[in-house]
Amino acid sequence: MKAFLQRNLLRALLVLLVYLAVVIFSVTSNALYQNIEGVLYDGLIKRSLEDQTETRIVLVDIDEKSLSTEGAWPWPRAKLATLINRLTRDYQVGVLGIDIVFPEARSHDEQLIHALHHDNLVMSQVLDFNPDSSNQTGQFVAIPEKLEGKIKSSITGYIANHPSLVAAQPNVAHITPTIDLDGKVRRIYPIACGPMGCTPTLSLKMLDVMHGGAPVKREKIGRTLNTEWSANDHLTLHLDQDDQLLIPFALKTNAFTSIPAHEVLHLNAPRDLLKNAIVILGSTSMGLGDYVATPVSNLTPGLTLHAEIIAAPHWVLVEFRDGGHPIFDLALKVTKSAFWLGCFNKFYLYCDHVSAILFQKDHNPARTNSADDATHPISRVNIREYYHESSA
Repeated sequence: MKAFLQRNLLRALLVLLVYLAVVIFSVTSNALYQNIEGVLYDGLIKRSLEDQTETRIVLVDIDEKSLSTEGAWPWPRAKLATLINRLTRDYQVGVLGIDIVFPEARSHDEQLIHALHHDNLVMSQVLDFNPDSSNQTGQFVAIPEKLEGKIKSSITGYIANHPSLVAAQPNVAHITPTIDLDGKVRRIYPIACGPMGCTPTLSLKMLDVMHGGAPVKREKIGRTLNTEWSANDHLTLHLDQDDQLLIPFALKTNAFTSIPAHEVLHLNAPRDLLKNAIVILGSTSMGLGDYVATPVSNLTPGLTLHAEIIAAPHWVLVEFRDGGHPIFDLALKVTKSAFWLGCFNKFYLYCDHVSAILFQKDHNPARTNSADDATHPISRVNIREYYHESSA
């Protein structure tokens, strides 16, 4: 009983402290508030991180060992084509996101073009939101479907893929997170727009491919982005005041299954881990990989940002804790109400995440990561229903 009282009292006090911080700092400068917000959010994220291994999402890593085995970067286009073919044809992955951009034409491009011509594959492009930027390299690819509602982002520049490669693969998405004032990455535009059109983030485009291609409907209403793939299959993302998604960090960096690229090239990778899996191909080599500071770690591979977003809509379920002592139930309800009143207008998304973390159940039986659970939205048993069949 004593432990129960202490645990619930601590949560109530934490909410009151966060609420007071919101009230005090919401009247100060945005820069100061963002710094305070970042410290609070980072602490709450670290408190809630899970050690559970995520096996449905696999990172194929061009790591230091792969570079020492196969040669320095950039690899020949023929080798990259072989790597992609290994994943899509030999290992029959469910969907492949390529966290690499190919802005220039090179020898043996015809082999890479042939490898990229696959329904279950998504390429990447890098965006620039600096108003002084004019860099536009490669061919920018915008989503073909109509987006209902206005997105606040403004793309000014980009580094995209060479036109010959884009012609082989129309599924292209952006991989550009937002860096906050303190240098950490906590947000990303799920949809970014500019004069040249709109582009989804890599994770959202991969979800599109998983569900059969372009969504039937995608619209922004207030601070939500709604994606509908069918009458019974949809996703709602909550946005902040700038129309960005607060990245739902739920797993530690080492929770994601990672396979060195050279093992895939030589068919030495475990087939049971890759078959029908959601795969992101990129690099964590310190000389190549895009490491960023996040609430999880000061050296977080960019690959895991996309993996966290893909995992979260399907297996992070938060429930409020009620049913304890009546006094503490009342205290929790009062602090929740006060917290939401103080947060809702300006800091909706941040408060949504904070309240979820503070009030989540100690043990959530609804959370599952089983690849063999046929009822799971992206289980290995029924995952083919969400993917195009291989064109190979």
